[in-house]
Amino acid sequence: LLKGQQLQSLNINRGSFYTSIDGDYLDLNTKFSYFTSDQSHKNFTDVNGIGISFDAFFVIENTKSKLSFTFASEDLGYISWTKKSYLAGVDTAIHFDGVEITNIMNVAQENLHGISQDSLMDIIYSKSDTVPFQLSIPEKLSFEIKKEWSGFINSALIGVNYIFDVGQPIPQFYAMQTAVITKWLNIGLIENYGGFSGFNVGLYFQVNTNKNFNATISSGNLTGFILPKEAYARSVFISIAYKIK
Repeated sequence: LLKGQQLQSLNINRGSFYTSIDGDYLDLNTKFSYFTSDQSHKNFTDVNGIGISFDAFFVIENTKSKLSFTFASEDLGYISWTKKSYLAGVDTAIHFDGVEITNIMNVAQENLHGISQDSLMDIIYSKSDTVPFQLSIPEKLSFEIKKEWSGFINSALIGVNYIFDVGQPIPQFYAMQTAVITKWLNIGLIENYGGFSGFNVGLYFQVNTNKNFNATISSGNLTGFILPKEAYARSVFISIAYKIK
């Protein structure tokens, strides 16, 4: 079950901007949809939407060779936003050929043909409706191949994932290799490329104090901490698990 807090979504179906060679005029032609939740209720306790989502996965495993294939779907669902949400569908063309000023000493009194920094927002609000609507949650699909061994290098995996409806340019490809340092400590090297960023590397640490308890900390985007101006993301994952017999 999901609680909708805040939403602002802009989906651009078409957009072109033209400047004449001599700079006499500008042409903007665009078609887009703009969605926003109730902006009058922004507190953490406010409920601006209710939704539901679930995850699903399917695993094919060969126990003899310790080879597995995993197909997974995450965040498959939607959120229904309340009746005070805004929905605007804009399909418009704007032609701008400048402004004419007859008295430079009294610009404030000149007629600037309605052009201002808020002109585009005026178009949006003039075509908006205060209505409830539903939006799907960006779904993540992934496919992964994993191989395990009993030696120093105890596992390796490769995978690919893609997030829908967020403008992700290409799928993200990733790989991880883990090694046994001691009977209670595993470490791993993570590499990934694609998605919204370039090449990234990361590290993985897992502590197993006994057969029932383990703690994990990892990051697939260490580049973001070391070279923040060159990277697109920073992330840290922490997990504590206990197996109940």
